Amino acid sequence: METLNQWQKERKSFLIKVISFTFLFFLALPISIELFPTFMNQPVIGWVTFAWLFGFAQIIVTWLLGWMYWKKAKRLDALLNEAIRELEATE
Repeated sequence: METLNQWQKERKSFLIKVISFTFLFFLALPISIELFPTFMNQPVIGWVTFAWLFGFAQIIVTWLLGWMYWKKAKRLDALLNEAIRELEATE
């Protein structure tokens, strides 16, 4: 039962952190374009502006979050399998 509680705690903690970060990060682009249009339209390299860089960063962050979830899911799956074995052993 302790393993199941640990699984629930880790899962909840991870999801709250990832969902909060994702929500804030992906809303930052439209908000910053609305609040700071001059800054976001400044060219950084050639025609590439800060807005474009932020947009490209969102693609990279999406892949990184997917990879992080995949790694965490493997750990959580192992923990859940251990909890299932513990519950079967008590029956």
